[in-house]
Amino acid sequence: MSGDMTQIQSINNYGQLEEGDLIIIEFKNGKVLSKKVNEVINKNTEKEEVIYNIKKNYYFITSMLLDGTSFVENVSKIIKGKRVGMGKC
Repeated sequence: MSGDMTQIQSINNYGQLEEGDLIIIEFKNGKVLSKKVNEVINKNTEKEEVIYNIKKNYYFITSMLLDGTSFVENVSKIIKGKRVGMGKC
């Protein structure tokens, strides 16, 4: 038997997100959005910025997320994969 397996990974360090990743953004005002990462600037540095809407220039700065000063409360990455079941022997 096989099926889809989805994991949720909380973002707690630099370098965890890449272009194309699906993320859940929880804002301090209570709003929650599901977005795709458009671009990551200065990846793996304290200047890392994650852009989730290029047209409107919506982004968050990872260091501010990590230290609690961002307008974003929490970000989680959705990881989709395949679960492989055991076959007959």
